[in-house]
Amino acid sequence: WCGKTVSVVHDVAIYEHPEWFPVSSVENFTTKWIVPRALSRATSIVVVSEETKKVLARVFPFLRQPIFVVGQGVEFQEFYGPISGVEEFVLFLGTIEPRKNIETACRAFDLFLQAHPEKAKCLKLIIAGMEGWKTESIHEAIRVVNQRWEEMTGEDVVRVVGRVSEREKWFLLRHAQAFLFPSLDEGFGRPVLEAMAAGAPVVCSNAGALPEIVGDAALLANPRDAETFALLLSQCLLM
Repeated sequence: WCGKTVSVVHDVAIYEHPEWFPVSSVENFTTKWIVPRALSRATSIVVVSEETKKVLARVFPFLRQPIFVVGQGVEFQEFYGPISGVEEFVLFLGTIEPRKNIETACRAFDLFLQAHPEKAKCLKLIIAGMEGWKTESIHEAIRVVNQRWEEMTGEDVVRVVGRVSEREKWFLLRHAQAFLFPSLDEGFGRPVLEAMAAGAPVVCSNAGALPEIVGDAALLANPRDAETFALLLSQCLLM
């Protein structure tokens, strides 16, 4: 197509942090050739956050066309249904992959339970999302936490429920005691916006566009600081 075009960019993390992604994605034709060419030929570019605009300019300094920031929006939907065997839960929602930093979520939840062991039998960490890539260390972190609490609870305190439907997603968000999202980087961070729309208390990292998206409506911490995340969870769960 040789006419006028508008390219929409959600994030360019794969260029700054290829270690978070499969080699096949980093080295493929689209990443290495099609995306840079499409951006260079675009009449204008739309990005979803000021953070993405800043990173885009850093990764592709040759871009000269106007870049417009147009944030995403969500529409809350109320759905009803049971969550078998779970009375209270902290929710993580997203693809299971390195960038989402689920290991820190598990460590923070474990630290919270160590400080408040009376919660171990009634509170769970639910990890909802499709299986991604490079997940070995993530599943090991989950196994370690579950093993620590198995004798006391007789069941897993961290539950991986896999990909959820739109109905299930909104139900989980609506009924979560807290939404935990310690991502290492986000071009926007739609899950935190959905969680806020559903009324869930949000605890997230201060990385990428997340501070821009949540403003003063969430509790933030360094994405590697499990101890602070545990303290922030306490503020949400013990009020």
